[in-house]
Amino acid sequence: MLSRWLAALTHAAVLAVIMLAAAPLVAHIPLAALAGVLLATAIRMVEVGSLLALARSTRSDAVLMALTAAATLALDLVAAVAIGLVVATFLAVRKIARAATLEQVPLDLSDHHTEEAALLSEHIVAYRFDGPLFFAAAHRFLLELTQVADVRVVILRMSRVSAVDGTGARRSSSRHWAST
Repeated sequence: MLSRWLAALTHAAVLAVIMLAAAPLVAHIPLAALAGVLLATAIRMVEVGSLLALARSTRSDAVLMALTAAATLALDLVAAVAIGLVVATFLAVRKIARAATLEQVPLDLSDHHTEEAALLSEHIVAYRFDGPLFFAAAHRFLLELTQVADVRVVILRMSRVSAVDGTGARRSSSRHWAST
C-alpha cells in the first residue's frame, strides 16, 4: 500500500517538473492527442469489477451511478457530482425514514376492574416509536396516528427514538398527544 502511494507521489512530482520545464513544447501537442491520453488514463482508472459489483448491489446504487455518469457526459463534472450528492442524500434520507417504525403496544390494565379496563381500552391507545423521528418520518408517523378512531388519549412510548429533529419534536409533542 505504501509503495503504491509513493509511486503515485513520485509520478505526480515528475509530471509536475516536466510540465513546468516543457510547458512551451506541450503547447504544440494537438488537443486530439491529449484527449486520447486522457481517455486512456480514465479507462485504466476504472475497475470494471467494482462498477459491476456496485451496479448489482442495490437498485438505488445502480440508478445513482448511471445518473451521475449520464450527468457527467451531458454536463460538466462539478454539476454531475452535485447531482449525484443530492440524489444520494435523498435516497439515504428515504432509507432512514423507512427504518423508523410505529407499532401499537398493549396497555397494562391489570390494576383495573373489568369494566374500567374495557373503558380504558376503548379510549386509550399506546404506540412505541423506534428509530429516528425526523422530518422524513414525521409525516408518516402523524398519518398513522390520525387513523386511530374513537380514541381520546394516545400514549407515545419514545424510549427507543434514536434522534429527533424540530419537525419530529413538533409532531410528537402536539397538544393532541401525551408523550411518555
